[in-house]
Amino acid sequence: MLSSSGTAFSAACRSTARRAPASSVRQLSTRAALPRTNYAAWIAATALTGSVLGYSVYQLKPELLPAVIPEAHAESEPSLNYYIDPNTSTPFPTSITSPDGVKLALVGTGVRTVSFLGIKVYAGGFYVEEAVLKNLSKVEGFESFNAEKLLPPFPKSEDAGIYGEALIGKLLDVADVSVMIVPLRNTNLPHLRDGFSRALVARMKLPHVSGALSEEQSESAGTALTELKGYFPGRTLPKGSPLELYFSSKKTVLFQMRSTKDAHADVLGTLTHPILAKQLLLSYFSDSLETSPELRKSTALGLAGEPRHPSTA
Repeated sequence: MLSSSGTAFSAACRSTARRAPASSVRQLSTRAALPRTNYAAWIAATALTGSVLGYSVYQLKPELLPAVIPEAHAESEPSLNYYIDPNTSTPFPTSITSPDGVKLALVGTGVRTVSFLGIKVYAGGFYVEEAVLKNLSKVEGFESFNAEKLLPPFPKSEDAGIYGEALIGKLLDVADVSVMIVPLRNTNLPHLRDGFSRALVARMKLPHVSGALSEEQSESAGTALTELKGYFPGRTLPKGSPLELYFSSKKTVLFQMRSTKDAHADVLGTLTHPILAKQLLLSYFSDSLETSPELRKSTALGLAGEPRHPSTA
């Protein structure tokens, strides 16, 4: 029997499972034990996560890399500069403006690869609030920052300071950030939705996350995950069309896709659950199951001061 704290999350998982294809590819996941009250719900969630990836890989059709990305926000100047990701030749704007009007600067780029097939799925760019970057040394953990603090292996001593995803967590406590996802192959919104769901399930299983959840928070997380699924209709996201995630220091994530033809932004929805919002962004810098080693390294170097020299795209 599931406890009341797991009911909402379990229902969310069954909803996704009905839409998932029959084929299955086993996914890596952590093996950390969960609190007894939520164990069955998270097991049910984990069971569905592998089913979607096999179908996603099957659907991928090789395409040419995008030659140009449209302006990243409505207020962009026509002469906006772009940084070219060295792994995929994908151009990323060196600066963007969030829907809240916050100026963000590009600090890192990288590629998401399905490792066992060697397929490049998308290029990602990580942006940080410009005002925070200018005073980065005042952020907890960044007083004497160097790139090694974000690159594994990390020291095991508790006296060694703040490293890895915990360091990014400190940044999320004070800064608005963004992740821009640029598909390198044709895909659709439900595939990306399922990727976000898998990432959140994996994060919420981590002992330091699940152990900190009250029963009320666990149930509200299940409700929020159900709402998240509704943000992504069955629409195609062509190669080169950005999907933008804007994380606010208010602990929300706004999702929007942008047309490559006229740069029109289409807001899909906003994840307002503060725990899920923060964990979704942290999943890109997970100490145990990182999305892109290239993105982590590039971000580490960017935060350490390596410039993202623009090229005119």
